[in-house]
Amino acid sequence: MPLSTTKSMLLIQKCRRLSSSRLLLCLQEELPPSPHEKILHQYSAGIRWNSAAPEQPDSNLRLHDSLSESLKTVSLGSNKGLAWYTCGPTTYAPAHIGHARTYVCLDIIRRILEHQAKISNDPQPLFVMNITDVDDKILTASQELGEPPLSLARRFEAEFWRDLDNLNCLRPQVITRVSEYVDSDIIPYITKLHRNGFAYETDDSLCFHIRAYEERLGSFTKYGKLAPSSAATDFFSLDNAERFKDGGSKAKKDPRDFVLWKKRKKGEKLYWNSPWGEGRPGWHIECSAMIEAVSLLFRDTHVFQAHAGGIDLKFPHHTNEIAQSEAYHSDSNMLQQRKEWIPHWVHTGHLHIDGLKMSKSLKNFVTIKTLLKDDHPTILTSPADDFRLWCLGFAGSYRSPATYSEERIQEARHRREKIVQFLLLSSESIERFRNTTPKKWTSTEQNLCFMVGKATERAIKGLVDDLNGEAFVREIDNMVDLGKTYLQKNPNCPTEPLEVCVTNIRELLSLVGFSNKTVRPELKNSTTNNEGISGGESKLIEEVVRFRSNVRSIALADLGGESAQAKREILSLCDDVREKTFPSIGLEVSDSNSNDNQWSSWKYCLPRTPNGSETKGEKKQLKRKGISLGEVAVEDFFKVGQYEGSFSQYDSDGIPLKKADGTAVSNRLLKKLLKKRKKHEERIK
Repeated sequence: MPLSTTKSMLLIQKCRRLSSSRLLLCLQEELPPSPHEKILHQYSAGIRWNSAAPEQPDSNLRLHDSLSESLKTVSLGSNKGLAWYTCGPTTYAPAHIGHARTYVCLDIIRRILEHQAKISNDPQPLFVMNITDVDDKILTASQELGEPPLSLARRFEAEFWRDLDNLNCLRPQVITRVSEYVDSDIIPYITKLHRNGFAYETDDSLCFHIRAYEERLGSFTKYGKLAPSSAATDFFSLDNAERFKDGGSKAKKDPRDFVLWKKRKKGEKLYWNSPWGEGRPGWHIECSAMIEAVSLLFRDTHVFQAHAGGIDLKFPHHTNEIAQSEAYHSDSNMLQQRKEWIPHWVHTGHLHIDGLKMSKSLKNFVTIKTLLKDDHPTILTSPADDFRLWCLGFAGSYRSPATYSEERIQEARHRREKIVQFLLLSSESIERFRNTTPKKWTSTEQNLCFMVGKATERAIKGLVDDLNGEAFVREIDNMVDLGKTYLQKNPNCPTEPLEVCVTNIRELLSLVGFSNKTVRPELKNSTTNNEGISGGESKLIEEVVRFRSNVRSIALADLGGESAQAKREILSLCDDVREKTFPSIGLEVSDSNSNDNQWSSWKYCLPRTPNGSETKGEKKQLKRKGISLGEVAVEDFFKVGQYEGSFSQYDSDGIPLKKADGTAVSNRLLKKLLKKRKKHEERIK
């Protein structure tokens, strides 16, 4: 016989400190579930990847494979776990936002894979990343700065890890630095290729021999598996090799050949002894040799199934990795069995700044440190989470080109604020009504749980379908709207359905790597950084808002009496503080409209420019040209100021049709642009 709702509620209170999954387990084991508890369990467990039904084909992560040009399930392994290799940075300069997008997207993929492995009881994946600390660029920077090459490389590597930590990206379990593998693994690897006839020596280097590779292995494989198609280039045609001869090194036997070992030039300070003389490894060989070394180290537990990096590495770097690795393993039965060296290749797309390629010469080079700079820090701001949300829902597919702009980051920031404010409001409501008399469920509560459960399923389906971040963010928005509507229409409602909604949103956000500033935002502030203020920042804000409220109430009390003009001016100042000053520092104040109660309430928000005013960017760009925003004709609005250079084609009314990079303006962006244009029309009327 089911226990009473009161007893159920007491049990729920007893288990508050448990995670949602443990709470649900507690409910299942300790008392027979009532109908609404069944719903609570069914839909808050929706995030568990349908683990009870592993036969579902869409329950595992599928990602685009550049090798087969198709969507493939990422194999987590059964007897042995998945090993995943990511090409890391060359550490000669600060990392930039192109790196940030790649590593944030790959971090999200990693978190999904780790969660799936945990749910399905598969071995946890092994994530490996290399650091290229031996390279021509490092030698050049070392000479310019007067710093030893490896010292410089270590300094920028340390900066890279700090950037990654600040982006809330998980560090790899294994880090392979080129300098640490030269003697033990890279030289022996090259030696085997040379001994087996896949390499030849020139005056200044040792080169991989493509024709020997094709002659020996041509019946099993081919060169250029990740190279551009023949429709885009005829570089791989041997018939055309002669015309490339003069353009490349005359010592090379084929223009496609690449360097395995560079012989030391006079004055170079970074070198190792080898059978071919003093020198250092070529770029492509490092990853193949280090993957081989890690494979041997983890041969009993993991197998490399995936290799990732930016799209710029696809050719020639990853293309040449495959060729030399297949040559290295030519004495095994790998090729005869038609097996790929690494079966799954994941590439992230290029990043442009306002439609232009990022470069130092164009002065649009943005470092990760600059990206994460927080000019107005509050307990709610998080540039790293704003950027992660941009990567997920505003930058398109992880494998497509993305255009970064401050406007798009602002959109992501406002979207995150909406989510955070809902979580704060819901948490406050749940806390307030937690110990009140339990309330009976109706179809409203059942419907909320049902809708949240379905939205959760769709969000997960989006994630596992080639990391469809837009679909994922759309469903988070949907759940926020559902929860908001439920709260507004049912202020004294049962809190359990709201808890399901909040829990699912939090678990989904946590799953893809958002920090606690987004997942579990808190308004309470400690006095740690405000030791001179008794009660801390919150107390100070409370007193300032109270003072403003009292002044406003006095001014409102007798508007028709003496000094009416002065009182109106006081009210105007109060309004300015509410609409401009407070929002700019991250506070939102609401005044009561009741004649009986002139009190004001406040909450934290993300710092923002007051509505209706020109942004700093607009003012700066227009001022430079001596133009006032009020003078800009409607049809020219998207051709000057902050939009100048953003679009390449317009219709007869000045509405953008194509972005600067030639891609079409999406319906979603067009909608937002038209809203901004409408505001401008109202401004100049």
